[in-house]
Amino acid sequence: MMRKTKIVATVGPASDSEAGLNDLLATGLDAVRFNMSQQNHAYYTDILKRIRNWNSGNDAVGPAILVDLAGPKIRTVDFAEGWDLTDDDAVLLGCEGAVTPTEGIPLTGEFKFRGVKEGARISADDGRILLDVTASISNELVEAKVRRGGLLKPRKGVNFINIDLDVPSVTAKDAVDFEFALEQNVDWVALSFVRRASDIEPLQRIMAEKQKFVPILAKIEKPEALDELDAIVEMFDGVMVARGDLGVEVPLERLPAIQKQIIRSANMAGKTVVIATQLLSTMQENPYPTRAEVTDVANAVYDGADALLLTGETAIGKFPIETIQQMDRIISEVEIDPNVDPRMAVVMPQRTESDAIAHAAGNIANLLDLRVIVTMTHSGATARAVSKYRPRATIYSLTPFLPVARQLRLTWGVQPIVVQPYSNTDEMLNLAAEKLRALKAVAPGDRFVLSAGIPIGQSGTTNMLKIQAVDQAT
Repeated sequence: MMRKTKIVATVGPASDSEAGLNDLLATGLDAVRFNMSQQNHAYYTDILKRIRNWNSGNDAVGPAILVDLAGPKIRTVDFAEGWDLTDDDAVLLGCEGAVTPTEGIPLTGEFKFRGVKEGARISADDGRILLDVTASISNELVEAKVRRGGLLKPRKGVNFINIDLDVPSVTAKDAVDFEFALEQNVDWVALSFVRRASDIEPLQRIMAEKQKFVPILAKIEKPEALDELDAIVEMFDGVMVARGDLGVEVPLERLPAIQKQIIRSANMAGKTVVIATQLLSTMQENPYPTRAEVTDVANAVYDGADALLLTGETAIGKFPIETIQQMDRIISEVEIDPNVDPRMAVVMPQRTESDAIAHAAGNIANLLDLRVIVTMTHSGATARAVSKYRPRATIYSLTPFLPVARQLRLTWGVQPIVVQPYSNTDEMLNLAAEKLRALKAVAPGDRFVLSAGIPIGQSGTTNMLKIQAVDQAT
């Protein structure tokens, strides 16, 4: 059985050599992530070219490219000595220019302090350093007392808890990086630190201006986003549970419930949901994960995630290939568990004809124990609609468009295939059977479920459902 939950790996110094990247791609991963806060455009242009060249002449679709925008991430400035913070010391923190590295801790980023609430605190370096705010000096400067000290190094992330910040949803750097992503025809873009549904609007304006479209993931890593979660899910093409910053911004004990809430909201809407950060983090240094990490990965699969994202494990870790292989084994073991129904436990109402057809396709395949569902799609909507209901069968999505096929590499259970254009139902059925037999997904006499939209080529019109015998289609 093909793995249905997708694997995304971040490329970096541990995997960017010629041999390293080839080995990474050969693992069968579904997408490669470009972290725009770490490398420049020239670096990623080279990586993208090598990925596309690696797949040239190959009938497979190849991995999707996910560009992750840096967002308004606030970090300590470059200061070689860092800051040695002792418990109970008083320290100044503020915008670069409001305080010097010898006077306090200057921070990068486009932000202003708007208001400090009771219990305000500052977390740095993923919670290793904690400070309590004692005074708001200006909209560029605060004073704080060190609660948990240590050496605070340059370029480390800083999070503000119970502090209102005036920060843009899309920074100037993000806009430049997004235009780069559009020029390179990448397959997905992730927007960092989304707080509200309207945060997508600057990217929509750029896409309208450039007359290019790419699906956008909202990275959920701020508590404010949870108040608008359903609206964010509706507005964006998918969401990412970015547990690094989110785990700093909310109490850690709340994180599991929040993750389940986000997955459920995305599943209900039929939107892509990706789980990220520290899934197999000990494999940065060790060739095997902890039991807790194995359980964490498995639970994300049980909960209904579309994809799991590796970050430092494959970007800077010592065992990038082994990490992907380990994740593949964990996912595959969960997905063959006979005691688990892969369909969602949440009852999802069918509000449209397309929803009803997609739901019926999965139910028919389950009832008749058919191993294959075929969706014929021009936009990817039919494949995503069927995936929403988590059928046991593998979903083969046939499309004439390579960009659509690559976008579907992040959709649960979907195996995208690029086919020649088709113009009528007979061509569509014959093409489906021909491709399935070539892939050895079916044999003569087998049956499969086919779902499509008529008229052909009109997006969002999934209205056709057929049980097809292979020998009748050839």
